[in-house]
Amino acid sequence: MKIQTVITAILLSITLAAPAYAAAPTPTSGTTQTETNQINQLKNKIASQVSQLKLVEKRGIIGTIQAASSSQLTLTDIHGQIRYADLDEITKYAAANGSSLAVSGLKKGVVVTVFGIYNKDSQRILARFVGVVVVPTRYTGQITAIDKPNFQITVTTNEQKNAKVEVDTTSTVSTYSGGSSLSSYGFS
Repeated sequence: MKIQTVITAILLSITLAAPAYAAAPTPTSGTTQTETNQINQLKNKIASQVSQLKLVEKRGIIGTIQAASSSQLTLTDIHGQIRYADLDEITKYAAANGSSLAVSGLKKGVVVTVFGIYNKDSQRILARFVGVVVVPTRYTGQITAIDKPNFQITVTTNEQKNAKVEVDTTSTVSTYSGGSSLSSYGFS
């Protein structure tokens, strides 16, 4: 008990003997010229950032690669317009089957989707995700041959060209026989 009292007394005397510091008083005369300049510079920076934010939005595009490098893709979109996608170290890539892909796998003629940050002023998209797309092929014509063991059909198109089509679980086969609607059916 005596030791506790002695320790408390020592701590109390140390805190009372320590010098006290107070915050410097703030000037009440107003702001100085340098502070006014700093405030104006800050306002200009904020206004500039706000205007840049209005020029940028998240967007996605689908297009066919016309040229590819490690830093940029040149695409032709579905409307025939040339689009540019900038690539960086943050950009992620995916193959059509969902596996990862390197930028070197992006070649001319490949159809891709690009999601990223679009700049309305430069009309460029900073890609955050690039994915290879498999576009389904559609044939219109008459079924002229059926290969049941291999699940294949031959379609003769309106242009009199034959197309051999493999039918799998994702295939859609529709028929039109003079009614007002299409009928779907399977391979069997």
